[in-house]
Amino acid sequence: MNSSYTEIRTFQNNVHVPVCFSDRNYKFIQLKNGLLTLLISDPANDSAASALTIASGSNNDPNNIPGLAHFCEHMLFLGTKEYPNPSSYRKLLSSVNGRQNAFTTGEQTCFYFQIPNILSHSGSNNYSQSDSTLNKVLNHFSSFFKSPLFNENMAKKEIFAVDNEHSSNKKSNGRIMYHGFRILANKNHPFHRFCTGNFFTLNDLPAFSKINLREKLKRYYNENFKAENMTLVLKGPQSITSLQKLAISNFSDIRSSILQDYDSKSKLSKLKRRNNSVDTIYSFEKIKKPEINDFAIGPDTWAKKYQSKIYPKENLLKCVFIKSTTLPSGIMRIIFPVHYDSKNPQEYRENNLFSTICCNLLSNESDGSLSSYYKKLNLITGIVCYTSDLSQGNDIILVELKLTSNGYNKLLQVLQIIFKYIKMIFQLKNIDELAKYLSEQTSIDLLSYIYRENNQAIMDEVSDLSNILQSNLEGLNHSWILKGTPSWIDQKGFQGGYYESDKAKKWWTNCATQLIGFGLTHLSMENFNLVILGNEVLLKNKILINNLFQYNNCNQEDLGQFIKIVDDKTETEPYLKDINFQIQYKIFDVILSKLIMKDRLSTLIVKRIKKSTLHTIAQQKEEHILYIPKTNEFLPDIALYQSSLLTILDKLSEKSSNSWISCFTKDPCIINIPSIYSRNDFHELWIKNESTVPSCKSRCCISYEMIGINTLPSPKATICNEILCELIAIHLRKKLYPAEILGYQWCLVSSMKGDSRINITISGFNDGIEKILKVITDEIIDVNKLFDSLICYEDYKRSRVLIRERYNELIDQPSFLIASAGSIVLLEENSWNLNERLESLEEVELSDIKNYTNKFFGNGLYLNLFVHGDYMEEKIAEYSKILNTLTKHLDRKITRFTTKQRRIILNEPSSYYIKPSRSYVYKSKSAENDPTNSIVYYIQTGLRNDSKIKILSNVVAYLISDTVSPILRTKKQLGYLVGGGLRVFRSTIGIHISIMSGKYSPEQLEDEINKYLMELEKTIEDYTEEEFESKIKKPFLKKYLGNIELETLMLGNKAQNEYFNLVSFNRNQPKDSESEGPENITSTSMVRTGGLLTNFESSILKHHNAIWEEISGRTYEFQKINISPLNYLRKNCKIDLIGINELDKKTFLKFWRKKISIKSYEKSKISIMISSTQSKQKARNEEITMQLEVFLKLKGLTMDSEALKEIVEKCDGNNMLISKEMFRYFRKNGKSLKFIGSMVKDLIRNMKITMSKQNNESEENEIDMTNVDCTPLLENEIITSIKNFHEENKVFKGETTDHRNGKIYEL
Repeated sequence: MNSSYTEIRTFQNNVHVPVCFSDRNYKFIQLKNGLLTLLISDPANDSAASALTIASGSNNDPNNIPGLAHFCEHMLFLGTKEYPNPSSYRKLLSSVNGRQNAFTTGEQTCFYFQIPNILSHSGSNNYSQSDSTLNKVLNHFSSFFKSPLFNENMAKKEIFAVDNEHSSNKKSNGRIMYHGFRILANKNHPFHRFCTGNFFTLNDLPAFSKINLREKLKRYYNENFKAENMTLVLKGPQSITSLQKLAISNFSDIRSSILQDYDSKSKLSKLKRRNNSVDTIYSFEKIKKPEINDFAIGPDTWAKKYQSKIYPKENLLKCVFIKSTTLPSGIMRIIFPVHYDSKNPQEYRENNLFSTICCNLLSNESDGSLSSYYKKLNLITGIVCYTSDLSQGNDIILVELKLTSNGYNKLLQVLQIIFKYIKMIFQLKNIDELAKYLSEQTSIDLLSYIYRENNQAIMDEVSDLSNILQSNLEGLNHSWILKGTPSWIDQKGFQGGYYESDKAKKWWTNCATQLIGFGLTHLSMENFNLVILGNEVLLKNKILINNLFQYNNCNQEDLGQFIKIVDDKTETEPYLKDINFQIQYKIFDVILSKLIMKDRLSTLIVKRIKKSTLHTIAQQKEEHILYIPKTNEFLPDIALYQSSLLTILDKLSEKSSNSWISCFTKDPCIINIPSIYSRNDFHELWIKNESTVPSCKSRCCISYEMIGINTLPSPKATICNEILCELIAIHLRKKLYPAEILGYQWCLVSSMKGDSRINITISGFNDGIEKILKVITDEIIDVNKLFDSLICYEDYKRSRVLIRERYNELIDQPSFLIASAGSIVLLEENSWNLNERLESLEEVELSDIKNYTNKFFGNGLYLNLFVHGDYMEEKIAEYSKILNTLTKHLDRKITRFTTKQRRIILNEPSSYYIKPSRSYVYKSKSAENDPTNSIVYYIQTGLRNDSKIKILSNVVAYLISDTVSPILRTKKQLGYLVGGGLRVFRSTIGIHISIMSGKYSPEQLEDEINKYLMELEKTIEDYTEEEFESKIKKPFLKKYLGNIELETLMLGNKAQNEYFNLVSFNRNQPKDSESEGPENITSTSMVRTGGLLTNFESSILKHHNAIWEEISGRTYEFQKINISPLNYLRKNCKIDLIGINELDKKTFLKFWRKKISIKSYEKSKISIMISSTQSKQKARNEEITMQLEVFLKLKGLTMDSEALKEIVEKCDGNNMLISKEMFRYFRKNGKSLKFIGSMVKDLIRNMKITMSKQNNESEENEIDMTNVDCTPLLENEIITSIKNFHEENKVFKGETTDHRNGKIYEL
């Protein structure tokens, strides 16, 4: 191993790190084969993770096999020369509670995983138990890139997995619109092609063309999977030295074409060739880079492969209209291409910087912004703007507008306004204001980066870093690798913030001049395309179409492969059809002359508003004003002096560089439990201080809910509450947007419990929390007191539109999500179904909202408040006083309610308890055009507060989550999405198995689930007591305890936390894989009304939300979240530990046979079945038609599309009948008998191959089920009325514990 250190190159680095990462140590190295590697030692983290990215993706697909790169990604997991078992990698990760994933883009393929490292010895160069575990996983992981088998038997099954993945993509509006980018792209650029792959492109096309798919796969792999095209990131709590050893030992022998070329050409003597060190060191000189910033793997790999731009001039000013049958209006994306030399560092940096500023200007939501103006005119409901790199040197600035019905019919006005705004912003007369804006945005960028939260899962973090490592590192500057984007401070001649000196002002003014040039060049009327997804109302607006668009009668051959004309009798021009996405569309040319505004918008005023002039602007008579965003009132003064921020960054970098010599402990977050700060009968104020936690430094989270005491729950009350929240949020979004871009987060949510309550969460720096709290409180008070003057009818209409859009989005969700939502409606009290909500939405008037508001605030509010983080003690009372101006919780007479009385007064909802001996089925249809079927198969095991039930349920959940995907997805190929595990409702607990399939009906899926459960039961029955111990109990304990002996109580923090995951079963416990799905789907299905609270993965917010759920739900089970485990275990958990220790096969089987078994008479089960609205035969006929079209094309034949469609439908998909009809067709059209006979023979053979592969039965089950009856004992009862179901299965009203005095009350 020592010689390996001469085979790497270490680079000098000065990584800029935020505060939360300053205890980490970073090191860049290059292995002997040229593999660029980033090592991250993080002693405070309890997990290790790794990611490897290859600079190859779908843009390398052969023209005749779309999706090959994506298929290759799938196949690498399924066996290598060292580990031939297709499931060995999954089993290894599962045994250590690990997770893994992969993805393919146009230019990259990334593989990544994470595993826990409970017993890591930070800073030690000796391998610990966790080092050994990590080494095993890395050894398996690295074999993907050395010796994959590309097992043909597994290939047949994995094609179905890719096909199912594509089926789910076809329902995504985002995916469809992105495909619209491809439709408009230059056909000579690989971006133009379909890239995901499906059964047709990966099975039928190769079969028709007589292509050996495995050979193509191997060729693609060998050409592209080379070490010099790869980047590796390895992160863990181990020392840098240990991580370096792991990287060298596992990845240095990945094939490198440069080394191979050298070996084949070298003229060294055989003696020298045997001297590995001489040979290796010499050849290593050929590939090593002198500096880290010399790497540009992505640009170097791809720039030479592209011969043209994605959007050359002839591909601009185009509009693709994609027909939607589900959207009430439409979504429009304006794409501005940005072409540059990706190998040029300066061009890379400047395009990135200028594009980002343009996006900030266009997407600003504060008062006076483009967004605000659009909304005042009722043209849009939302705007998003961001950059996207479609390929090397081909970026786009994308503006997405969610159009109202009014805006959908006024597209010309919508476009005119944005181009007028762009023209008015980018003028030399605004240069001073733009210079100040540029400097301020840089300060915000630096400040946000320095104090950013650690909000990424470790697995996602390493995958992002491995992708960024392939950028032009000189243009990026490796110092910003963690940020991922360049900084203005690296531009030549940087002098500090705008206000720091005259030289700085001059420098920023020069930057503003360049920005104006960039904006006028790239955001011009001559440089854009449109993608519109919407209903056909747009095309019937002849005035709009004639004024803005001209039909582009393009040749279908020019539009790419597998596209055909579809006649639409309602319109004069035909639709084109993309067969892969099953979408119909039309392409238009944009008439540029119509976009030029002939009349001035006198109300458009562009200027930078200072705080002192806000009042004057408000008094102006102009109804609509546009201006450059004003100075951010939440920005601290220190941020204006960027030299000070750079000093902070330098100190943090120095601390990080020296972190290897320091001693660290894991964040002590969660050691203490929340405590009551104050309470009376109208409020509870909880606090939890985290001042010792580095990630919480100077940060605070506040969550509170206001509950209407005397407002009864109903669908109408729920809708009124949602509209009220949206009305408040409309005003808050503009006021709090400046805080959002500084990193503050806020969220205003209508009750998910079906009752009358408003939930609000605020997160961010301590300095601004109080101000934000006051802004929100004052706004709500104003809405309540000044309803008539503050709330206009237009705001009310807009709120209704936004809420209807959210419900329409729910309707249009994939069947899998609809099934999950159905389980909530059926099993949670007051979870009104969609029809009830929509009916109430239609009935509610503005007067109803006013009456509801008066009643909600007038009849008294109950306040729950939780303050969490590094807060100042004196601020707690201040926060309560601010809220008291609204809730009056401190001013009321105290009467001392018991917990029982309080819950009755607050009408806390519960769950419906399914009666024993019941097997229900609820059936519904999926969204229109959704080709998938789904099932959620739920078994209720008992009550949440039953500790024994929780233990046994979790063992069952572990067993199912560990086996359901390998058996039902990988082996039986039932669907792409297959998961199972624990599911927790408000009062009950159970097990779920959920499947989404494009092939099987829900009824067939339920049959397969029943067979699977019977197989599992038979397996357990056949175990000896020792086998049960070794195959179920110990793996279960190992998963949660990480190989810790049960008797060991002297544990580190993480190990203690794992005890609590075992004993109390935290609903947020780590998952084996994403296939398990969320346990508490009620909370995860929350629809947010307003605000921006996206970083739920941040350590503080995840912890905060878990505690808040206990407070809000009045369960107060903080021990399952917080670790004070040593004392807690000794005092409170002896019975649970004894129960776990004494769990044996007999006890487990007794539970299984009563609660889980399909042969149980006492079982409580419900299946939510969502069936596709598409006819199975119709879908099959469309697939056959598509196959035949391509087959005929390959044979050089043409056939009228309608004639072919008519033949397939007439023959009902029967291959022999189709062949006979086609024989007659071509005979009639003059083809020779010999040719027709040969063609038909070929056709039948290929169709049989295709059908046999599609109908291929799964491998024989490992268990002989021949003589086993898999018919459930309980017959299914179809739920025809949700109301009747709820009446039969009453709401559970059980026991609760008063946390303050320990008494138990009956509800």
